[in-house]
Amino acid sequence: MRNYQNPFRSRASEQQRDTYSFLRYFGVAVLDLLPETIWDRPLIIRSAAGGGKTTLLRAFTAESLLTAHTRREDLEDLATKLDHLDALCDEGPKRFGLLLNLGRDYRTLANSGAPEEIASRLFLRLLDARILVAAVRGALTLAGVGYPEGAARLEFRPRHDDDRSGSAASRLGGRTGNDIIEASRHAEEEIVDLLDSLLPVDWNATTRGHAELYSLRLLSDSDIFVDEQLVDAQPLLLLDDGHELTGPQRTTLLTALLDRDITVARWYAERFEALQSDELLQDDTAGRDYELLELERALRDNASAGRRRFDRLLHEVGNLRAGWHLERYTHGARDFFDYLEEPGEDMQPDTAAAARAAAAEAAGDHPVYQRWLVEADVGTSYDRAVRIRASQILMERYRRRPQQPLFDMTDGTSFDSLIKSDVREAARLFLSREHGLAYYAGQDAVTSLASHNVEQFLRVCGDLFEHMLGMIALNQTPTIDAARQQLIIRKASDQFWREIPARLPNSRDVLRLLTQIIDISVSETNRPTAPYAPGVTGIAITMQDRDRLRDTVARDNIPGGNRLYEALAVAIARNVLVAELDYSVKNTRVMVLYLNRLLCPRSFLPLQRGGFRERSVTDVASWLVDPIAPAPVVPLFDL
Repeated sequence: MRNYQNPFRSRASEQQRDTYSFLRYFGVAVLDLLPETIWDRPLIIRSAAGGGKTTLLRAFTAESLLTAHTRREDLEDLATKLDHLDALCDEGPKRFGLLLNLGRDYRTLANSGAPEEIASRLFLRLLDARILVAAVRGALTLAGVGYPEGAARLEFRPRHDDDRSGSAASRLGGRTGNDIIEASRHAEEEIVDLLDSLLPVDWNATTRGHAELYSLRLLSDSDIFVDEQLVDAQPLLLLDDGHELTGPQRTTLLTALLDRDITVARWYAERFEALQSDELLQDDTAGRDYELLELERALRDNASAGRRRFDRLLHEVGNLRAGWHLERYTHGARDFFDYLEEPGEDMQPDTAAAARAAAAEAAGDHPVYQRWLVEADVGTSYDRAVRIRASQILMERYRRRPQQPLFDMTDGTSFDSLIKSDVREAARLFLSREHGLAYYAGQDAVTSLASHNVEQFLRVCGDLFEHMLGMIALNQTPTIDAARQQLIIRKASDQFWREIPARLPNSRDVLRLLTQIIDISVSETNRPTAPYAPGVTGIAITMQDRDRLRDTVARDNIPGGNRLYEALAVAIARNVLVAELDYSVKNTRVMVLYLNRLLCPRSFLPLQRGGFRERSVTDVASWLVDPIAPAPVVPLFDL
């Protein structure tokens, strides 16, 4: 039996060991998110799990940049973008990244029983050793020299006479590659031996640690030569998975990275869960000493432009991931998204007629309503049905107005001038729910379900591709009809919900909070007038209430306030709620809390953000104190 692979089930950054394959799948559009200043001061990158931090960092390693240069014709878009970012030039890489994962044994140091100050110094010494080994390896890679056998051919030469630089070199073993590797290995073995010791350790008698990251000072003040030839590229320190460190280690490291005397470029990446609760609920605090890139926020800052940019990125990622496999398995040349049927393809002949009959009943004898219905009844079968359902929403809205001067006019206002895109989308949702049509189908739905998270996008695409593989195994064209897509997507949504208790700490309170938000969203979205078209997918509290929640004393005076504070921090950090701070509405500034879009299909909620209902922080906190009934959820399978 032929072995079919699902390319969406592996993460590009971690599972694809071949650098060229990784770069082929790399979504170049993510580089547009980088701030203008990325070389002159520290860059802190944050996102939820799967946001794309590791993938972004890996694109700047020595191996990746060298491959992008040597295979420039095959990776033209990537190479052009890296040129623009000053990471590449016609001669080769201008930077070389030293990628280190902070999820190794650093946390073990903090739990070794060593006094905090000693543990901090040992942490910096171990990190120094690994940074310099990575620097030697990266420089030799660019020079085309093997590691470690070529280390003796490498030298760090000071740019100017500096006592601090000389002292740093002395502490790190010297300035030649061999000496540095030997000293680094010795430091690592010594520290690991301490951690592995079965006997009590006299920490005061242990070898000295480091008070700062001396490796950064050495890299800042030195040129690197291999075989007497200058390595004409600057090192870039790439530190990944900072959330794996303990709180004191994270503070120590960030303090070292923010040292103004350090000039070597350094990037640090972490998940939101590394932040304290108060950090998650505060505004952007990036200052002139560092740049902050929050991947999801960067994509939301300009709603329309950000959405288009992210959609392009996901479209590129999806087609790159699946393209080779689909071509091999089907002997065709269609893109992944071309196999996903768009909404409306499952339209039945009598659906438009049924929608028109319902709208005609709502219109009654009113001449303006009847005119709207006539004006709506144009276009393809699916478009007609959506427009007709939108006309019924307008009828409900105007019927409930206390004053109706519109209807004293003989001409009235045209239907097309009244119907907006949000009303049309609400009509599509209503029509789908009422007539059993697929709403969650097509490229736009799949990219929206990502909720600005690449891993979530890959998860949904993986489920869809799994169905494609089943069809391919049966020698069928792997086109997934709209109804089947909706079934797969709603299953994925339900599974995402069911995983929350295992994925999140304090999940009981988080589930209570989410259940109430879903309850409100379902109730408001299904109102006949669609007042918050296309629907509600969140709540909002005022910024003043948010400040009360952040204030320890004020929070203690809110019943359930402390539980809400912790539940919000967990939900935001683990990407089940998305916080929009300082949003303006009705002359008030609010913090909006939107549901992750992947939670919406199980309750038949829209995928667009925008609709929310305001609640006081006292009311929201009470949800975690008072017993609540489960939210009314649309049945998962109503086919």
